[in-house]
Amino acid sequence: MRIAALLSALLSLSMSKEDSIPVIEIRGEGKPMSSAQIRHLDEQANGGPLQIKVERRWKPEVCERTAEKDDWVTFHYKLYLEDGRKIYTTYDKDPITIQLGADMTMQGLDQGIVDSCETEVLRVSIPWRLAQRDDKGSVWKHIPQEEHWLRFDVEVLDITKFSLAEQFKALDKDGDAAITEKDLIAVATELKEKFGKGWRNNEVDNVHAAKYFIRYFDQNNNAAIDFGEFQSTIEKDQKSMEMKKTGKLPKGLRKHGLEWVLDFNNDGVVTDKEIDESADLFEKGLPEKKDEL
Repeated sequence: MRIAALLSALLSLSMSKEDSIPVIEIRGEGKPMSSAQIRHLDEQANGGPLQIKVERRWKPEVCERTAEKDDWVTFHYKLYLEDGRKIYTTYDKDPITIQLGADMTMQGLDQGIVDSCETEVLRVSIPWRLAQRDDKGSVWKHIPQEEHWLRFDVEVLDITKFSLAEQFKALDKDGDAAITEKDLIAVATELKEKFGKGWRNNEVDNVHAAKYFIRYFDQNNNAAIDFGEFQSTIEKDQKSMEMKKTGKLPKGLRKHGLEWVLDFNNDGVVTDKEIDESADLFEKGLPEKKDEL
């Protein structure tokens, strides 16, 4: 017994100070963080909502045309995940053409292409909140929803500047210099199927909307809109919008194209109330002569 006690005392004296510190093992036993929690932490570290990042990889010395809201832009792109894996490219397919500011793509990509030059190559990194799209259509169906960041390497091929003549051509689906009900239904159907862009009120019927649009612009009651009617109606609306301008730049500004007729009071702004009432107003229709309004 005395020998055992002596050995124990000698062993305790030989232990260093570090050896006497207890070891605490930490195990990750909690649930892994959700995607939403990770995004929240990213935004806290950023000091606010994450924004797109645009890196201009190559730019022509002379920028003859710059992409702005309402312009049509044709481009190719390669799509990468946050870990650098490429998951899609359009280079083995037809390029994409969209009208900027017309809700034809995710918000972040639309923002990233603005101010680009024809033939420019740019890299657009898009955070989750600006990459969401409820209905993607066939063009964007391959884009994942839950990635924290998506990276688009974009090559701008062509920029067509906005004009009323170009907007008319975009609505004149068969190219016969007259916008008809058939043209408008075809445009609305294509926008929905290819780009996931529908009416902001899901109850809107394309046939009712097309009939309303034709009646709105058709000045000679021949069930078709020529460019003169299209131009003069929009110019008249723009004068009305200018007179009603408040000086502030509100949300929901009136958009060209099919959605022009959503601004029922011609003040330049499409309100939630106008969107909510649009299906009923389209179905009710307009009187044959605008003077009766």
